[in-house]
Amino acid sequence: MKLSGFLILTLAFIPIIGFGQSDSLNTNDSIYHQYYMKKNLTIITGYQIQKNHFAEIGIGIMKDGVIGYHPSTLIYGLSNEFKLSNDFIWGLKAGFWMGGGVAGMNMGFNVINYTDFQENSLRFRPEIGIGFGVFRIVYGYNFAITNKDFEGINKHNFGLNIMLKLKTLKEEKR
Repeated sequence: MKLSGFLILTLAFIPIIGFGQSDSLNTNDSIYHQYYMKKNLTIITGYQIQKNHFAEIGIGIMKDGVIGYHPSTLIYGLSNEFKLSNDFIWGLKAGFWMGGGVAGMNMGFNVINYTDFQENSLRFRPEIGIGFGVFRIVYGYNFAITNKDFEGINKHNFGLNIMLKLKTLKEEKR
């Protein structure tokens, strides 16, 4: 008897409690309805470290945005990796990354063709880390697609990237 009375009382108050939320969700200027996107042409700079050290320079498109209260970044571009040692190795890289959210998680992948001008090796590198906006810190693993015996490339890779904005291509706010 007491349980059924408590259940009836609880069910009677649920619609009343729900009305308290309706006003804040229906306004267009609410943070939940915020939308902002900016598309920039950027210079991609980076440094990769493990057993071998590589510097990176390239060009990309970066889309920064906010939907509601969640910031996000999407970057795609072409860049070059250069081994910093007497044994010159150059890698042409095409990459795609995305990151954001409250924690700033960053994920992406790259396809890189490394060469020492005697032989070459095509590698696929998925990456995961933190960062959004103009910086990211990631861990990646180089999977050899061709020439698995190519020397001088890290299997495990830690990288830091900083993007330098050159020009705003598009800006949108609602």
